[in-house]
Amino acid sequence: MTGSSRPSRALVLHGPEDLRLETRETPYPAAGEVQIAIRATGLCGSDLHYFYQGRNGDFVVRAPLCLGHESAGTVTALGADVTTLQAGDRVALEVGIPCRKCTLCLQDRYNLCSSMRFRSSAAVFPHLDGTLMDITNHPAMLCHKLPPTISDVQAALIEPLAVCIHAVNRSKLDISAIAQIPQRDVTALIFGAGAIGLLLACVLAASQPFTAIVVADINTKRLQIASTLPYTNITPHHLLAKQAPSSCTPEADDDYAKSIAAELAAKFTLPHGFTRVYDCTGSPSCIRAAIHASSPGAPWSSWAWAVRASPHSRSPSLRCGRSI
Repeated sequence: MTGSSRPSRALVLHGPEDLRLETRETPYPAAGEVQIAIRATGLCGSDLHYFYQGRNGDFVVRAPLCLGHESAGTVTALGADVTTLQAGDRVALEVGIPCRKCTLCLQDRYNLCSSMRFRSSAAVFPHLDGTLMDITNHPAMLCHKLPPTISDVQAALIEPLAVCIHAVNRSKLDISAIAQIPQRDVTALIFGAGAIGLLLACVLAASQPFTAIVVADINTKRLQIASTLPYTNITPHHLLAKQAPSSCTPEADDDYAKSIAAELAAKFTLPHGFTRVYDCTGSPSCIRAAIHASSPGAPWSSWAWAVRASPHSRSPSLRCGRSI
Protein backbone atom coordinates (compact mmCIF):
# COMPACT_ATOMS: atom_id res chain seq x y z
CA MET A 1 0.00 0.00 0.00
CA THR A 2 1.24 3.49 -0.83
CA GLY A 3 0.09 6.94 0.11
CA SER A 4 0.89 10.57 -0.45
CA SER A 5 3.44 12.75 1.28
CA ARG A 6 2.52 14.77 4.36
CA PRO A 7 3.67 18.20 5.54
CA SER A 8 5.75 18.24 8.71
CA ARG A 9 7.22 21.04 10.77
CA ALA A 10 10.92 20.69 11.60
CA LEU A 11 13.37 22.70 13.70
CA VAL A 12 16.38 23.15 11.43
CA LEU A 13 19.82 24.46 12.39
CA HIS A 14 21.34 26.75 9.76
CA GLY A 15 24.34 27.86 11.80
CA PRO A 16 25.34 28.59 15.41
CA GLU A 17 22.23 29.83 17.27
CA ASP A 18 20.32 30.00 13.98
CA LEU A 19 17.38 27.62 14.49
CA ARG A 20 14.42 27.92 12.11
CA LEU A 21 10.97 26.34 12.09
CA GLU A 22 10.35 25.03 8.58
CA THR A 23 7.66 23.01 6.85
CA ARG A 24 8.80 20.05 4.78
CA GLU A 25 7.10 17.30 2.85
CA THR A 26 7.57 13.83 4.36
CA PRO A 27 7.08 11.05 1.78
CA TYR A 28 5.11 7.90 2.47
CA PRO A 29 7.40 5.36 4.19
CA ALA A 30 9.48 3.17 1.90
CA ALA A 31 9.61 -0.62 2.13
CA GLY A 32 10.81 -1.67 5.57
CA GLU A 33 10.05 1.74 7.07
CA VAL A 34 7.33 3.12 9.30
CA GLN A 35 6.08 6.67 9.63
CA ILE A 36 6.11 8.01 13.18
CA ALA A 37 4.41 10.98 14.79
CA ILE A 38 7.11 12.19 17.17
CA ARG A 39 5.72 12.71 20.69
CA ALA A 40 8.91 13.41 22.66
CA THR A 41 12.53 14.24 21.84
CA GLY A 42 15.23 14.88 24.40
CA LEU A 43 18.02 17.40 23.91
CA CYS A 44 21.42 15.72 24.04
CA GLY A 45 24.62 17.53 24.87
CA SER A 46 25.61 17.05 21.23
CA ASP A 47 22.51 18.99 20.16
CA LEU A 48 23.56 21.87 22.41
CA HIS A 49 27.11 21.85 21.00
CA TYR A 50 25.74 21.96 17.46
CA PHE A 51 23.36 24.78 18.40
CA TYR A 52 25.90 26.99 20.15
CA GLN A 53 29.11 26.18 18.25
CA GLY A 54 27.97 24.59 15.00
CA ARG A 55 30.09 21.55 15.77
CA ASN A 56 30.43 18.63 18.15
CA GLY A 57 34.05 17.64 18.61
CA ASP A 58 35.44 16.99 15.13
CA PHE A 59 31.97 16.90 13.55
CA VAL A 60 31.15 20.22 11.87
CA VAL A 61 27.69 21.10 10.52
CA ARG A 62 28.10 21.75 6.79
CA ALA A 63 24.45 22.03 5.74
CA PRO A 64 21.09 22.76 7.41
CA LEU A 65 20.45 20.02 9.97
CA CYS A 66 17.41 19.04 12.02
CA LEU A 67 18.60 18.20 15.52
CA GLY A 68 17.34 15.66 18.10
CA HIS A 69 17.73 11.90 18.35
CA GLU A 70 16.47 10.80 21.79
CA SER A 71 12.96 10.11 20.59
CA ALA A 72 9.67 8.30 20.96
CA GLY A 73 6.43 8.48 19.03
CA THR A 74 3.43 6.69 17.55
CA VAL A 75 3.40 4.70 14.31
CA THR A 76 1.00 6.29 11.82
CA ALA A 77 1.76 4.44 8.56
CA LEU A 78 3.55 1.29 7.41
CA GLY A 79 5.77 0.79 4.39
CA ALA A 80 5.69 -2.45 2.41
CA ASP A 81 6.95 -5.64 4.10
CA VAL A 82 6.58 -4.30 7.66
CA THR A 83 5.06 -7.04 9.82
CA THR A 84 6.43 -6.34 13.30
CA LEU A 85 4.51 -3.11 13.95
CA GLN A 86 1.11 -1.67 13.25
CA ALA A 87 -0.46 1.77 13.21
CA GLY A 88 -1.02 3.04 16.74
CA ASP A 89 2.00 1.29 18.26
CA ARG A 90 4.13 3.49 20.49
CA VAL A 91 7.84 3.10 19.83
CA ALA A 92 11.26 4.31 20.90
CA LEU A 93 13.66 5.02 18.05
CA GLU A 94 17.16 3.58 17.69
CA VAL A 95 18.63 6.31 15.51
CA GLY A 96 21.96 4.90 14.36
CA ILE A 97 21.27 3.38 10.93
CA PRO A 98 23.89 0.75 9.95
CA CYS A 99 24.56 -0.76 6.53
CA ARG A 100 23.58 -4.30 7.68
CA LYS A 101 26.05 -5.73 5.14
CA CYS A 102 29.56 -5.35 6.56
CA THR A 103 31.41 -7.89 8.71
CA LEU A 104 30.59 -6.10 11.98
CA CYS A 105 26.91 -5.81 11.10
CA LEU A 106 26.75 -9.50 10.22
CA GLN A 107 28.32 -10.26 13.62
CA ASP A 108 25.48 -8.25 15.22
CA ARG A 109 27.96 -5.54 16.24
CA TYR A 110 26.19 -3.02 14.06
CA ASN A 111 26.84 -0.20 16.53
CA LEU A 112 30.42 -0.23 15.19
CA CYS A 113 29.44 -0.16 11.51
CA SER A 114 31.89 2.08 9.63
CA SER A 115 29.03 3.18 7.36
CA MET A 116 26.75 4.11 10.26
CA ARG A 117 24.52 7.12 9.66
CA PHE A 118 23.32 8.69 12.89
CA ARG A 119 20.35 11.01 12.92
CA SER A 120 21.14 14.61 13.95
CA SER A 121 24.89 13.98 13.64
CA ALA A 122 27.31 15.84 11.39
CA ALA A 123 29.67 12.85 11.39
CA VAL A 124 28.75 12.02 7.80
CA PHE A 125 27.83 14.20 4.84
CA PRO A 126 25.18 14.62 3.58
CA HIS A 127 23.87 14.80 7.14
CA LEU A 128 20.88 12.73 8.26
CA ASP A 129 18.17 14.84 9.87
CA GLY A 130 17.17 14.27 13.48
CA THR A 131 13.73 14.01 15.04
CA LEU A 132 12.77 17.53 16.12
CA MET A 133 9.89 17.33 13.65
CA ASP A 134 6.21 16.41 13.60
CA ILE A 135 6.53 13.19 11.60
CA THR A 136 9.42 11.15 10.29
CA ASN A 137 10.15 7.87 8.51
CA HIS A 138 12.45 5.33 10.13
CA PRO A 139 13.45 1.67 9.60
CA ALA A 140 10.92 -0.57 11.34
CA MET A 141 13.68 -2.85 12.64
CA LEU A 142 15.08 0.10 14.61
CA CYS A 143 11.76 0.99 16.26
CA HIS A 144 11.17 -0.70 19.61
CA LYS A 145 7.61 -1.18 20.79
CA LEU A 146 6.82 0.34 24.18
CA PRO A 147 4.71 -1.06 27.00
CA PRO A 148 1.87 1.13 28.30
CA THR A 149 3.71 1.61 31.60
CA ILE A 150 6.36 3.82 29.94
CA SER A 151 5.39 7.37 29.01
CA ASP A 152 6.56 9.09 25.82
CA VAL A 153 8.89 11.36 27.80
CA GLN A 154 10.38 8.40 29.67
CA ALA A 155 10.78 6.53 26.39
CA ALA A 156 12.81 9.39 24.94
CA LEU A 157 15.41 8.63 27.63
CA ILE A 158 15.81 5.01 26.53
CA GLU A 159 18.54 5.98 24.04
CA PRO A 160 20.84 7.63 26.63
CA LEU A 161 19.92 4.90 29.13
CA ALA A 162 21.12 2.32 26.59
CA VAL A 163 24.44 4.17 26.42
CA CYS A 164 24.79 3.80 30.19
CA ILE A 165 23.91 0.11 30.18
CA HIS A 166 26.48 -0.40 27.41
CA ALA A 167 29.04 1.48 29.52
CA VAL A 168 28.42 -0.83 32.47
CA ASN A 169 28.60 -3.94 30.28
CA ARG A 170 31.83 -2.78 28.64
CA SER A 171 33.50 -2.22 32.01
CA LYS A 172 31.98 -5.07 33.97
CA LEU A 173 34.18 -6.57 36.66
CA ASP A 174 34.18 -10.28 37.31
CA ILE A 175 31.71 -10.75 40.19
CA SER A 176 34.03 -13.33 41.74
CA ALA A 177 36.79 -10.70 41.67
CA ILE A 178 34.51 -8.18 43.36
CA ALA A 179 33.85 -10.74 46.08
CA GLN A 180 37.56 -10.73 46.96
CA ILE A 181 37.62 -6.95 47.52
CA PRO A 182 36.81 -5.67 51.02
CA GLN A 183 33.25 -4.37 50.86
CA ARG A 184 34.23 -0.86 51.90
CA ASP A 185 36.52 -0.60 48.84
CA VAL A 186 33.95 -1.44 46.11
CA THR A 187 33.52 2.06 44.74
CA ALA A 188 32.76 3.85 41.50
CA LEU A 189 33.62 7.36 40.34
CA ILE A 190 31.72 9.25 37.65
CA PHE A 191 33.02 12.54 36.28
CA GLY A 192 30.09 14.63 35.07
CA ALA A 193 26.58 15.04 36.51
CA GLY A 194 24.83 15.56 33.20
CA ALA A 195 22.13 13.23 31.90
CA ILE A 196 24.55 10.41 31.04
CA GLY A 197 26.41 10.67 34.34
CA LEU A 198 23.22 10.64 36.42
CA LEU A 199 21.63 7.79 34.46
CA LEU A 200 24.88 5.85 34.73
CA ALA A 201 24.93 6.34 38.50
CA CYS A 202 21.41 4.93 38.71
CA VAL A 203 22.28 1.92 36.55
CA LEU A 204 25.30 1.16 38.73
CA ALA A 205 23.34 1.62 41.96
CA ALA A 206 20.53 -0.63 40.77
CA SER A 207 22.68 -3.45 39.44
CA GLN A 208 26.05 -3.57 41.21
CA PRO A 209 27.26 -4.00 44.83
CA PHE A 210 28.96 -0.61 45.25
CA THR A 211 29.28 0.87 48.70
CA ALA A 212 29.83 4.31 47.20
CA ILE A 213 29.16 5.82 43.78
CA VAL A 214 30.69 9.29 43.64
CA VAL A 215 29.36 11.72 41.02
CA ALA A 216 31.83 14.59 40.67
CA ASP A 217 31.21 17.89 38.90
CA ILE A 218 31.98 21.61 39.18
CA ASN A 219 28.33 22.52 38.51
CA THR A 220 26.42 22.77 41.78
CA LYS A 221 23.01 22.83 40.08
CA ARG A 222 23.68 19.46 38.48
CA LEU A 223 24.90 18.07 41.77
CA GLN A 224 21.68 19.19 43.42
CA ILE A 225 19.83 16.94 40.96
CA ALA A 226 22.24 14.11 41.80
CA SER A 227 21.38 14.51 45.47
CA THR A 228 17.71 13.73 44.70
CA LEU A 229 18.42 10.33 43.13
CA PRO A 230 16.68 7.51 45.05
CA TYR A 231 19.83 5.56 46.00
CA THR A 232 21.64 5.97 49.31
CA ASN A 233 25.02 4.91 47.89
CA ILE A 234 25.17 7.78 45.34
CA THR A 235 27.25 10.68 46.69
CA PRO A 236 27.49 14.00 44.80
CA HIS A 237 30.88 15.71 45.09
CA HIS A 238 31.60 19.31 44.17
CA LEU A 239 34.99 19.51 42.48
CA LEU A 240 36.81 22.61 43.64
CA ALA A 241 37.50 25.04 40.82
CA LYS A 242 41.26 24.82 40.37
CA GLN A 243 43.47 27.18 38.43
CA ALA A 244 44.30 25.49 35.14
CA PRO A 245 48.02 25.21 34.37
CA SER A 246 49.41 28.33 32.70
CA SER A 247 51.95 26.31 30.72
CA CYS A 248 50.36 24.13 28.07
CA THR A 249 52.54 21.03 28.40
CA PRO A 250 51.71 17.35 28.95
CA GLU A 251 53.52 17.48 32.30
CA ALA A 252 51.49 20.46 33.54
CA ASP A 253 48.26 18.85 32.35
CA ASP A 254 49.17 15.65 34.17
CA ASP A 255 50.01 17.44 37.42
CA TYR A 256 46.66 19.23 37.23
CA ALA A 257 44.83 15.91 36.76
CA LYS A 258 46.76 14.34 39.64
CA SER A 259 45.62 17.14 41.94
CA ILE A 260 41.97 16.39 41.10
CA ALA A 261 42.50 12.67 41.75
CA ALA A 262 44.29 13.43 45.04
CA GLU A 263 41.38 15.62 46.16
CA LEU A 264 38.96 12.73 45.60
CA ALA A 265 41.21 10.12 47.24
CA ALA A 266 41.55 12.28 50.35
CA LYS A 267 37.86 13.10 50.54
CA PHE A 268 36.73 9.46 50.35
CA THR A 269 39.73 7.83 52.09
CA LEU A 270 40.65 5.65 49.13
CA PRO A 271 44.45 5.44 49.03
CA HIS A 272 44.32 2.86 46.24
CA GLY A 273 41.66 4.62 44.18
CA PHE A 274 38.22 3.70 42.86
CA THR A 275 37.46 0.22 41.55
CA ARG A 276 35.60 1.54 38.51
CA VAL A 277 35.82 4.98 36.90
CA TYR A 278 33.80 6.64 34.13
CA ASP A 279 34.29 9.97 32.42
CA CYS A 280 31.07 11.57 31.17
CA THR A 281 32.50 15.02 30.46
CA GLY A 282 34.92 14.66 27.56
CA SER A 283 37.21 17.10 29.37
CA PRO A 284 40.88 16.15 28.83
CA SER A 285 41.67 17.02 32.46
CA CYS A 286 38.86 14.76 33.70
CA ILE A 287 39.97 11.93 31.43
CA ARG A 288 43.48 12.18 32.88
CA ALA A 289 42.12 12.52 36.42
CA ALA A 290 39.98 9.42 35.86
CA ILE A 291 43.11 7.41 35.12
CA HIS A 292 44.90 8.68 38.21
CA ALA A 293 41.81 8.09 40.39
CA SER A 294 41.52 4.44 39.33
CA SER A 295 42.82 1.67 41.54
CA PRO A 296 45.43 -0.63 39.94
CA GLY A 297 43.74 -2.93 37.45
CA ALA A 298 40.44 -1.07 37.61
CA PRO A 299 38.46 -0.51 34.39
CA TRP A 300 37.84 3.07 33.33
CA SER A 301 36.09 4.39 30.27
CA SER A 302 35.09 7.67 28.64
CA TRP A 303 31.56 8.28 27.35
CA ALA A 304 31.73 11.83 26.07
CA TRP A 305 34.02 14.11 24.17
CA ALA A 306 34.92 17.77 24.36
CA VAL A 307 33.90 20.30 21.73
CA ARG A 308 37.58 20.45 20.75
CA ALA A 309 40.37 18.06 21.65
CA SER A 310 43.27 19.35 23.74
CA PRO A 311 46.66 19.77 22.03
CA HIS A 312 47.93 16.65 23.82
CA SER A 313 44.98 14.28 23.35
CA ARG A 314 44.03 11.99 20.52
CA SER A 315 40.82 12.80 18.72
CA PRO A 316 38.12 11.96 21.31
CA SER A 317 35.42 11.52 18.69
CA LEU A 318 37.61 8.99 16.87
CA ARG A 319 38.19 7.02 20.09
CA CYS A 320 34.50 7.04 21.02
CA GLY A 321 33.37 6.17 17.50
CA ARG A 322 35.60 3.09 17.53
CA SER A 323 34.33 2.04 20.99
CA ILE A 324 37.81 1.93 22.58
